[in-house]
Amino acid sequence: MNRRAFVAGSIALLSSPRGVEAQPAEKVYRIGLVGTPTVAEGVARLEDFRQALRNLGYIEGRNLAIEYRWAAMKSAYVDSGKAR
Repeated sequence: MNRRAFVAGSIALLSSPRGVEAQPAEKVYRIGLVGTPTVAEGVARLEDFRQALRNLGYIEGRNLAIEYRWAAMKSAYVDSGKAR
């Protein structure tokens, strides 16, 4: 093998990309929301809550997960953690 071919091959190998790395996944934040009103009453207030989070850059389904639980006006459920 001549020296020019060796040098050209070495340069080609060294200048090629070593590996492709994926972008790191965006962190997903979780919020647990426990509400004492019924689901119908709570849903009316949720849109304002979601809009305020969107204004801060948190988008449900993209970088935010909200878990909802409703106690249906039974504060004992909220205190004991049994909200549905």
